[in-house]
Amino acid sequence: LKTDVVGSVRGILLVLLGAVSFVLLIACANVANLLLARSTGRSREFAIRSALGASPGRVIRQLLTESVMLGIAGGGIGLLLAKWGTRALLAALPETLPRVEDIGIDGHVLLFTVGISLLTGIVFGLVPALKTLRPDMHETLKEGGRGASGARHRTQSVFVAVEMALAVVLLIGAGLMIRSLAALWSIDPGFNPRNVLEFSISSTSSPGVTPAQLRAKYRETLRQIQSVPGVEAVSMTGGSLPMSGDSEVPFWIEGKPKPATEQEMPFTLFYIVTRQYHDAMRIPLERGRLFTERDDEHAPIVVLVDAEFARTYFPNEDPIGKRINLGLLDFQAEIVGVVGHVEHWGLGSKRHQNLQAQIYLDVWQIPDRFWTLLANGSEYVARTAGTPTGIVNTIRKAVERADASAVVYGVR
Repeated sequence: LKTDVVGSVRGILLVLLGAVSFVLLIACANVANLLLARSTGRSREFAIRSALGASPGRVIRQLLTESVMLGIAGGGIGLLLAKWGTRALLAALPETLPRVEDIGIDGHVLLFTVGISLLTGIVFGLVPALKTLRPDMHETLKEGGRGASGARHRTQSVFVAVEMALAVVLLIGAGLMIRSLAALWSIDPGFNPRNVLEFSISSTSSPGVTPAQLRAKYRETLRQIQSVPGVEAVSMTGGSLPMSGDSEVPFWIEGKPKPATEQEMPFTLFYIVTRQYHDAMRIPLERGRLFTERDDEHAPIVVLVDAEFARTYFPNEDPIGKRINLGLLDFQAEIVGVVGHVEHWGLGSKRHQNLQAQIYLDVWQIPDRFWTLLANGSEYVARTAGTPTGIVNTIRKAVERADASAVVYGVR
């Protein structure tokens, strides 16, 4: 269930974790370099302390105390920044993001922060301390002694080389991610999601309600929503929208041999919509026509196909006027229009390359036996003139005027 909800986000999180780890290592190398320079600059002080009777262990304890206090202070400031930053990010994230309520600073984060702060303080405080302690106090006390300076420069050179190597790897990774993001931005998804509102309506129906009564109820619901100021186009959907869901149906083309079994039939993605769907989603019409008010339950069944369907199954001919048989729905339909292809599987995923063709069915022409599935609710998309969230309450009131038992939910 968890995998089904969050999808393939694990790989993305591991990449981000790697990037953050590189930043952390660069920061640690910086801290080590600063502590080394600081402790080496105090080498004469430690030599005087030793000359006055301080043991090496006491000097090391002093350095460790100082570095551990610095580490804990840094960790505390980091936690505060993380807390404030997390709050700011959560305020900007959509509420529909899976498990967004679980994002926060928990015990694991606290333990990791305390552990890394102590480890940083001990390791990067101990190494400079050991480098600073010299058995030959006479040389150390001499002004301009070169022994410690040479050791310091060698160690600092190692830290600088490590920082540069990590920074180069981090920059290469960041550059590749930016390049991938730019490539994704350049892909046309086939529709325009700007100013589009998606929502569901749950309602109660009396036992024995007929398909005709359900069609009348939903027509009135659409009419009320269309009357809302700012709504440019609204459509019912059959529960499958671009980049969500997976509705497939087998078919065969009229005039060609029918496959012996359903498994041998080609499959196509299908969307169940009403006539304003392509206007609401800004999916262009390439040939023929879109659904009209005349395409109701009393008219001959018609379908729209996308450009990929036309290219795959009618490569050298015009699909307009051709007829297809839909297996699971058990009816025949005439193709009346060709619309643009929608990237249903996402902008970067091609793992379903063998299933790209798409068709559109009119809700009102769905056979009566399937209308019981819509008895207790339906889904909608609406294109608005302005920001969609500004008219959500008005849409709720319009839906209630059509059906007092209706509840609008799942708004995004």
